[in-house]
Parts: sequence; C-alpha cells; structure tokens
Amino acid sequence: MIKIYFKTALRQITKYRFHSILNVVGLGLAIATCLFIYAFNTYQLSFDRFHPHAGRTFIVVEDLHLDHTEHNKGGSYAMYDAIRQELPQVEKAALYIDKQDFTLKIGDKLRKTEGKACFTSADYFEIMDFRWIAGSPQQLDEPATVALTKTMAKNFFGDEEAIGQTI
Repeated sequence: MIKIYFKTALRQITKYRFHSILNVVGLGLAIATCLFIYAFNTYQLSFDRFHPHAGRTFIVVEDLHLDHTEHNKGGSYAMYDAIRQELPQVEKAALYIDKQDFTLKIGDKLRKTEGKACFTSADYFEIMDFRWIAGSPQQLDEPATVALTKTMAKNFFGDEEAIGQTI
C-alpha cells in the first residue's frame, strides 16, 4: 500500500514540477526562518536582564585558544587597563576572566571544582547587581581573596562559616 502512495507522489511531482519545486523551496525557507528566529531569541534571552543598568552594560570578550589545551574566555588585564584609562566614555570597567574546572586545596584536601569560576575585580560587583550574604566586594581588590556562591561555600565547607577559611 505504501508503495502505491510513493508511486502516486512521484507521478505528481514529475507532472507538476514547478509547483513541486515551489513547495519544497517554500518549506525550506520556512524551516530556515524558524531556526533563525529560534537562534536569535535564544541568544538574546541568554543575557541577564535583571541588573538595573542592563541596557548600558556591555561585555568585551577576548576568545583565546592556546595549542588546543587551554581555552580562556574573558579579557586580559592589559585590555581591562586600556579600557579604563583610554576610553573616557566608559563609566566603570571590570576585569573578568572565565575559567573551567580547576583544582583547589582546602585544608589538606584537593578538590576539583565542577563548573565555572572566574577571576574578577571588585568593580564587577558594582556593575552587576548581586546580593552579598557576607563580606563585601571591595575586599576582592586585596590579594588572596575570593567570593563564593552560597552553593559553592556549602559544597566546600559544609555548614561551617566560609569567611576566614583558606582555599
């Protein structure tokens, strides 16, 4: 039975070539348009819009691939410094270097992080609006300081207070 349907469809396609080509092209354009709209919307919605100055906040990214071994996303200190000093129209600039999965020493134990971490300056938390549970973002300008999410602090230290701990 299916063989008959395919034979009938093939006859119709060969008999009405122009309409068949027009329908296939139209279907292809419709699918391509839907995929483009989906990709565009996914990209646009991937940004945090809950920050108070989201419309005036921009990210400058240096996408660096080194010998297929390390991949860094973010910016270099030289780029951060140049933006701060040479562009007067930039109100605030923050350093942001994205890292993936690295090992931390907590006490005597070595722990591999799962997920993302970043190195940033205190200005990042003045630009982005995140609520602090303890401590302040200004402490990040001092050497050997770290800011942890509540989940990461609980993961590393359990129910102990994370402030004052050594990583």
